[in-house]
Amino acid sequence: MKNIKVAHLFQWAIIFLGGMMLTACGGRAVASESSFTAENNGAMIAFITATPPPPPTATAVPTATRTPTDTPSPPDTPTAVPPSPTSVPPTPTVTASATPLPPPTSTPRPTAPPGLYAGSGVPAFPATRIVIPTLGVDVPVQLAPIVGETWDVSALEQSVGHLEGTVSPGETGNIVLAGHVTLAPDGRAGPFYRLGSLQPGDVVTVYRGAEAFSYQIDGLATVAPTDVQVAYPTRNARLTLITCQDYDGALSAYTKRLVVFGHLLDN
Repeated sequence: MKNIKVAHLFQWAIIFLGGMMLTACGGRAVASESSFTAENNGAMIAFITATPPPPPTATAVPTATRTPTDTPSPPDTPTAVPPSPTSVPPTPTVTASATPLPPPTSTPRPTAPPGLYAGSGVPAFPATRIVIPTLGVDVPVQLAPIVGETWDVSALEQSVGHLEGTVSPGETGNIVLAGHVTLAPDGRAGPFYRLGSLQPGDVVTVYRGAEAFSYQIDGLATVAPTDVQVAYPTRNARLTLITCQDYDGALSAYTKRLVVFGHLLDN
């Protein structure tokens, strides 16, 4: 009996150690009472039949990825997004103005027709004022003397020139008044800037002192600067108004003359 107990202890010790070894190797031990036999008539140690554990499955050890500390990854560059405007500014409205003035030029002197000369005593009573209601013109008139063979209109500015050698207001014959369309050096509008807007039937009043003489417009014409016939004497009481027209930027000069003519009304 004593030998059987010893044998039993010995067997259990072997099972325990074997189980620990298998456990250490990742396996397991399976033992039962049927794996060994003890009989009363003698000690017989049966070999331990242990169910072999399945082969250990290797567990993949994750490889640690080392991020270098000396070269940091550059941060993402933010994309600049312009802020959305809260309101759209209104589009400025450009108001069309009058016809733009051409650059100022020196005033050409009109050529006096043959037979007229300085100191001829004409006009005896120079015009002193002109009024054109439809154009809003009401300006003084001064004598434009003949210098050499031309009329000097350089000093007129906002005044109108009564060309020397033409008749006085209200008399039979041709009274000729000339005015600037633009003024040097800044290109301001002259008194005859809108002369081309006159229409047949419009009335122009010319003064000599306190006396007023009204003329009714008959028509308009465009002539060359050398066409002096518009200033010739006439048999009827006629009014002739002259200014420059058709500015040529390449020549820096006006290439035409605008002429407005009318007849004297009964006063």
